[in-house]
Amino acid sequence: MSRLNVYHEKTLVGYLSEDDKQELVFSYSHDWLTSKSAIALSPDLPLCEHLFEGNYVESFFENLLPEGDVLDFISQAEHISPGNVFGLLERFGGDTAGAFSILPEELVPSDQIHYLPVTIAKIKQWFIQTEVSQLLSS
Repeated sequence: MSRLNVYHEKTLVGYLSEDDKQELVFSYSHDWLTSKSAIALSPDLPLCEHLFEGNYVESFFENLLPEGDVLDFISQAEHISPGNVFGLLERFGGDTAGAFSILPEELVPSDQIHYLPVTIAKIKQWFIQTEVSQLLSS
């Protein structure tokens, strides 16, 4: 089972994974729970040593992703279903809305800004795929 680490700036907040039914599961890290600067991710995910699952987890993390046309575009470009919140965060969680980053276990937040170089050819390919997908679904 894949697990993603959730960071607030450079501090580990907790762990996000999927259960056997592909529902999101979140738990706070012990260090975050004992930190004086710890804050709850949301009122529905209070600071405690509890395994959170279900709609509250899904809603919080889904709201860190882009919406609308941008979500559709990145989903199609990366062949990830727009409803696959875990998959999208696994791919794009390093740059979410807000102060949180969601990264694979082997990665940690960095002070250096990293950009993924994208060629004009790749942008054209994404555009063509998006246009073709829209035509086929019409």
